[in-house]
Amino acid sequence: MSRRRRKTWIFLLGLCTVSLATGAAVRLWADWPRVALAPEIPTPTSSTPFEAQLFPPLPHTPLPSPPPPTPSPSPSISFSSLSPEESDTVAISISGVSATGTARGTFASSNISFLRAANGRWVGLAGIDAKMAPGAYPLSLTLPDGAVRRETVQVRARDYPVTELAVTDELRKKGYTPPVIATNVAAENARLAAALAGSPPRAYFDGPFVNPLDFMENVGEYGNIRVSGGVGLRHLGVDLTAKIGTPIHAINGGKVRFAEELTNYGKTMVVDHGLGIFSLYLHLSEFLVAPGDVVARGATIGRTGNTGYVLAPHLHFSMRLGPASIDPLRFLTAAAWAFEK
Repeated sequence: MSRRRRKTWIFLLGLCTVSLATGAAVRLWADWPRVALAPEIPTPTSSTPFEAQLFPPLPHTPLPSPPPPTPSPSPSISFSSLSPEESDTVAISISGVSATGTARGTFASSNISFLRAANGRWVGLAGIDAKMAPGAYPLSLTLPDGAVRRETVQVRARDYPVTELAVTDELRKKGYTPPVIATNVAAENARLAAALAGSPPRAYFDGPFVNPLDFMENVGEYGNIRVSGGVGLRHLGVDLTAKIGTPIHAINGGKVRFAEELTNYGKTMVVDHGLGIFSLYLHLSEFLVAPGDVVARGATIGRTGNTGYVLAPHLHFSMRLGPASIDPLRFLTAAAWAFEK
């Protein structure tokens, strides 16, 4: 009697081969070959779902806390002096403030313009007029972030010497007498007033100032009162001794606003440095630039001479800061302090 041949079915299930024979008991999970994984696949248990054993949860690692915000630096405000004399300059240096916005201020009844210097500081310059009455004056600053700082400036009197308004015989032959000199000065100051107005609210410079001459010797003090008979004139500049033809340098970047020959002041040049800052150069022998020219700091703009009312060759050097006539040498000192802070 022949045996009936059993049929065998082969099923391919993924990585496992399962043989099913007629009448044979089937245990799929138990007969699967185990595959080594990383981590090893656990054997199912009745208490833990198989999916949870096959894919165990990753350990929880908390994210690091973000670093605390960096505090903004506190503003640092410095003044060259809060008790200046008449004709002084008060320099203001501000650091540690936002790069956006603009610093501004007022002193007495005048605005203070600021520039952002190449070193990142805000620099402001306030002029004390030669004739400003001694006393207390308010100074107010508004920082770029809107914060306000208020100070009191105590202006002190300056002792101005009184000297003779000298007229040599040679000058008399040219028509110079004390009354004529006084009349000329008034007329020439009126002509210069137009050149000393309308300075732009921006600076032509972003760095320190330099001297107008390579060699500086003051032979005529600022502010001295020169008297002859009933005529008195105040010397609103300094006289720097120099041989005829000595190069004159622009004390900083600027634009030439005036270059003409006047009766008393001789060949006169005015350079506008922006922000209401003007430098004046008198008694020149030669102009090397013309009105409208933009000059760089230290550029040679002219040569010293003895034109106009002079007793000897020299450079008369003056400065205006806003409406104030100021001592130019003290201005250079205060500005140097501000830019070197």
